[in-house]
Amino acid sequence: MDAAAFIASLAPDLRQEVLMTSDEAVINLLPPDLVNEAYALRQNYYHRQLRQRRIAQNNHPERGAAATAVNKMLNLLDKPEEEDANLKPIFNSRDISCILKLLYMSRSLSKQLILKILGHLCEHSESRYTILYLLMGILEHHDVNDPKIPEMIAPLMMSTVFGVPSYAGFTLRSNTNSVPHSITKRFLELLVALSKLPRVLPLLARPETNLPSLLKISDSKNESIMNKLFGFLSEPYYNSSGKMLEQIMQLIDACIEYLNRMIKTYRQEIKKIREHVDNLNEQFKNLSSELNELKEKIAKKTAAETTTQQESTTVDKQESSSKENEDDDDDDDAQDEEESKEELQMLESNLKSIEESLKKDSEKLEKIQVDNEHLDKQMNQILSTDSIRQLVHVLTKADTSENTVKLLISIMNHMSGAMPQVSRLILREMGDVAIKEAHGVVDVLSAIKSSNKKGASSSSSRPKENKKLLQELKFCRILRTYSAVMKQEKKKILQKEKKDSESNHNQSSQQSSASASSESGLSPINTSSSTPDIESLHYLKESSLDFVWNALEKYLDTIQPSSSSSTTTSNQHNDMMDQDHDPLVNQRAAAASTSSSKKNLALYSSLLPLVEAFFQFHSGFQTEKQDENEVNLSEMMSETPTPTTSRSINGSRVESFLEKNRTFLNELVRTSPNLLTNSLSLLMKHPKYVDFDNKRTWFRAKIHQEQQKSGLGTLPITVRRSNLMADSYNALINRSVQELKDRINVQFAHEAAVDAGGVSREWFLLISREMLNPMYALFIQSLDKTTYQPNPASGINKDHLSYFRFVGRVIALAIYNEQLLDCYFTRSLYKHILGTPISYHDIESIDPEYYKNLKWMLDNDITDVVDYTFTQEMEEFGQRKTVELKPGGKNIAVTNENKMEYVKLATELKMTKLIEHQLTAFLSSFFEIIPKELISVFNEQELELLMSGLPEIDIDDLKKNTEYAGYSSNSDVVRWFWNVVDGLNQHEKALLLQFVTGTSKVPLDGFKSLLGTSGIQRFNIHRVPGDTDLLPTSHTCFNQLDLPEYSSEEVLRERLLLAIRIGAAGFGFV
Repeated sequence: MDAAAFIASLAPDLRQEVLMTSDEAVINLLPPDLVNEAYALRQNYYHRQLRQRRIAQNNHPERGAAATAVNKMLNLLDKPEEEDANLKPIFNSRDISCILKLLYMSRSLSKQLILKILGHLCEHSESRYTILYLLMGILEHHDVNDPKIPEMIAPLMMSTVFGVPSYAGFTLRSNTNSVPHSITKRFLELLVALSKLPRVLPLLARPETNLPSLLKISDSKNESIMNKLFGFLSEPYYNSSGKMLEQIMQLIDACIEYLNRMIKTYRQEIKKIREHVDNLNEQFKNLSSELNELKEKIAKKTAAETTTQQESTTVDKQESSSKENEDDDDDDDAQDEEESKEELQMLESNLKSIEESLKKDSEKLEKIQVDNEHLDKQMNQILSTDSIRQLVHVLTKADTSENTVKLLISIMNHMSGAMPQVSRLILREMGDVAIKEAHGVVDVLSAIKSSNKKGASSSSSRPKENKKLLQELKFCRILRTYSAVMKQEKKKILQKEKKDSESNHNQSSQQSSASASSESGLSPINTSSSTPDIESLHYLKESSLDFVWNALEKYLDTIQPSSSSSTTTSNQHNDMMDQDHDPLVNQRAAAASTSSSKKNLALYSSLLPLVEAFFQFHSGFQTEKQDENEVNLSEMMSETPTPTTSRSINGSRVESFLEKNRTFLNELVRTSPNLLTNSLSLLMKHPKYVDFDNKRTWFRAKIHQEQQKSGLGTLPITVRRSNLMADSYNALINRSVQELKDRINVQFAHEAAVDAGGVSREWFLLISREMLNPMYALFIQSLDKTTYQPNPASGINKDHLSYFRFVGRVIALAIYNEQLLDCYFTRSLYKHILGTPISYHDIESIDPEYYKNLKWMLDNDITDVVDYTFTQEMEEFGQRKTVELKPGGKNIAVTNENKMEYVKLATELKMTKLIEHQLTAFLSSFFEIIPKELISVFNEQELELLMSGLPEIDIDDLKKNTEYAGYSSNSDVVRWFWNVVDGLNQHEKALLLQFVTGTSKVPLDGFKSLLGTSGIQRFNIHRVPGDTDLLPTSHTCFNQLDLPEYSSEEVLRERLLLAIRIGAAGFGFV
C-alpha cells in the first residue's frame, strides 16, 4: 500500500493530523487532491493562529520592571469583555446548546470533533462564558425535577432534549429523575479537555469568576466555579461513580495548580520589584548625598573666592609675579567651576530619572500587592475547612481509584504550596478520618480471627473472602495518602531550612573579625528551630495507631507457625544475629520455609495493604543511627559485635514488628520483589531483617536500572595469558566510569574464541587469582591461609596505589556484571567496603595471639599485671619502630580505666591506618561503579557470597539441573559420567566446573541459576557419535559438554580427567 492509499484509508480526524504534520517532501509525493487538502488545512491553521495572536495582543504593552510574568498571566483576564469587543460571536447560546445536545446521543459524534468546534468558539469571550455556563449548569442541575433551572440551561434538560421522536437516535433511560451517568461523564470529559486551553483554565480557576455576572444574567446560586466543583464532591449523584469523581478531581487539580503557580509568580514578582525599588532607593540616596556634597563644595568655594577677593584689595599691587600667579589661579578656578556646574546638572538629571522610575515601580508594586492580598483572601475562602473535608471524604469511597488518590495528593500538595498553613489542616482532617477507619480495621481482623477459629479448615474459599474484606478497608488508602502528603511537607520544610541556613551562614561569614569578637557571646544560628514545625505536622503521633498494629500482630500470630516453632525460630534468629549468621544458613532456612508457607501466600497477600500502611506511616518517624564512635565502643565491650547494618535506633516499633514477623515479610517480598522498591522500601533501611536472596534481588534490580542508563556499548579487552595482569591493568585503568559500565567483551590473544559470556567469566576468574600473586605485593595471606588482606608494605612497588585502584575496579565490575571471583578476603576488608566499623574481633583471623592478648585485657583486671603504654611496635622492611597511638602516648600508661580506648586505637592502627592509602585507592575506584548505598545493605558474609559464590560444589544439585541431548538420564554413558564425577576430589570437581562453565564457582542460587549466553542456561550434556578416541569438549558460553559415546566407564574416566586438566585453562580445541 503506497502513502496516498494509506492516508486515504485513515479516519478523517487522523488524516487531517497526518496531513498537518507530515514533511513537505512527503506531501509533494501525494496526489493533487491530497496536496490541496494539506495546504488548505495548513492555511486555515495559520490564519487561526494569527487571529489568536491578534486578539491576545495588548494595545499598550507595559515596559520596565513590572512588565513580566505576572502581566503575561493576567493578560488573559484583564478586561476580557474588551479584548474582542468589535467581534460578534459566531454562535449564540441556543446554537451552542444544540452542539452540546449531541452528547446525549447513544452513538455520540467524534469527541475530538466536538472539542475542536468548542475550542474554536472559546476564542471569543462571550462564547467562552456561554460554553462554561452551559456545561457547569448541566452538571449542577442534573436533577430533571429541579424547579430552579435557569432559562439558558433549560434547552439542555432531559425533558427538552427527549421531546423528539425516539427514532432520531437519542436515548433515555426509563424511570429516571437524573441525567444518566454516561452522559454526565461526557460533559465532564469535555470540560476537562477545555480546561487545558489557556483561555479557559483561568476562568475555571479564578476564585471570583462568576459566569452569570459575566453574562449579565441572574442566577439564584451566585457561586464561583471552584466552589461548585468542591460542592460536587459531597453530592450523592457524583459519589456513586468513581469515574465522575476522578474527572472532578482532574478539574480541581488543574485549577489549584494554576492558582498555586499564579501565587508563586505574584510573590516572585513582588520580591523582584522590591529588590529593584530598594536598589533605586539606594542609588537615590547615594546620588542625593553626592549632590549635597557637591553643593556644599561649590558653596564653600564661592565663599572662599569672595574672601580672597576682599583680601586681595589690601595686597601690594606692585608685585607683578604675584599677579601672574593670581591670573593663573583665576583660570583654574573658572574651569573647576564649569565642571562642577556640569556635574551638578548631571546629578540632578539622574536623580529626577531615578525618582520617576521609583514612583512608577512603587505604584506597580502597590497594585500587585493589592492583587496578591485579594487573591490570598479568596484562596482562604476556597481552601476552607469544608473544602478540605470534602476532599478527604473522597478517600472513604469504596470505588475510589488509584488515579483519584494520586490526583488528591497532587491537589493537597498544590494547596499547601499556595497556602502553607493549609498543610496542617489537611493532615488533621486525614488523621481524624484515619483514626475513625482504624477501629473498623480492628473489627474486621477480630471477625476474621474468630471465623478462622470456628472453622479453620472448613472452606478453601475463606482466604479469598478475607482478602476481599481487607481490600475493602479504606483505612489503608487514607493512611497511605496521609504519609505521602506528610513526606511532601517535610521535604518542603527541610528545603526551606537548608535555604535559610545557607542564607544565614552567608550573612554571618561576611562579618568582620572585629565585630565577631564583640558578638562572641551570641548563640550560633539555630538550625533546629524548624524541628517544632516538623513535629507539629505529625497530627498522628507514632503511637496513635498502636491499637491497629497490635491487632494486626495478634492476627499474624494466628496464621504463622505455632508458638513452639516460632520460639525456636526466634531463638535461632537471635543466635544468628548475635554471631553474624552465615547467609548460607539463612538462604537454606528460607528455602525450607518456602514450601511450608505456600499455602499461606493467599492469606499473606490479603494482608499486604495493611503491611504497606504500617511501613508508610512509620517511615515519617525514623531517626538516624547513633554515632559510629559509640558503636565501636559498644562493640568492643561485647564478646561478639552486634550488627550495625540497621539505620535506626534499636527498640523502635518498626524493628519490633520486623523481628517478630521476619518470615512473613520475607515471604511477601519473595512473591512480589518490587515491593522493596515501592511500598516496603522502609525494609531496606533495616537490611538485617531481610533475607539474603531478597537483598540480592533488590540489589540486582538497582544495578539493572544503572545498566539501562549506561546504554548498550561494548568495552573490548584484549589480553595475553602470559601477561595477564599488565594487559588487564592497561585495558582498564584509563577508562572512564561510563565506559566501564558497558558490556565487557574479552579476547585472549591467539585464541579462537568469541566472547558470548564464557570468555569473560574465565577472565574474571584468572585476574582474581593473578592480583593475589605475591609477586605484585598487593595482598598478603592471613594466618588461615585462605583469605587475603591489603599488604601494608605494598609501597615497595611505586605504582601500588594505581594497582589498588585497578583491583577495586575489577571487583566492582565483577559484581556489576554478575561474575564470580576466585578470591576471598578478610572480614575487615569486607567491612571497609560496607562502611561498617572495625572491631578488635577482626584481628583474630590475622593475628590470633594478639587478639587473645587484647581480649584478655578487656576481660580481666590489668592492675600491676601489664606495663603497656599507648604505643605499638611495628616492623617495616626489617626495621622496628615505635608508633604512638595518640599524641604523647609513650607517656600514658594503660589502665583499667583507659584500656578500652587502648584496644580501640590499637585495632584502628593495625586494621586501618597501616593500609589507609591502599584502602582509599581501592574504595574510591570500587564506589565509582557500585554505589555505596547499594552495597551497604549486605553484611560481610553476604558480600563474600555475592563476590565468590557458594564455596562448595553440590554434585546432586548439578545432576538435578542437567539437560541431555542425544542421551537420557538412564543412558550408560550418562550413568558412568556421574559415577566418575562422584569419585572426583574437590579440586577435580572445580576443574570440571571450570572446563564446562568457565569458572569454578557455583552461582548463589545453585546450578538452577547457571548463566549462559542468553540468561539462565543449565548444564547440558550432548552426545557425540562416531570416533570414541576424541576427548570431551566444552562450550562455556552455553555450559555445554560434548561427551563421546565411550565403551566403558574406565575409558570415560581417563578421557574426562585428561580433558579437564589440559582444557580448563584455555579455549583451544581438544
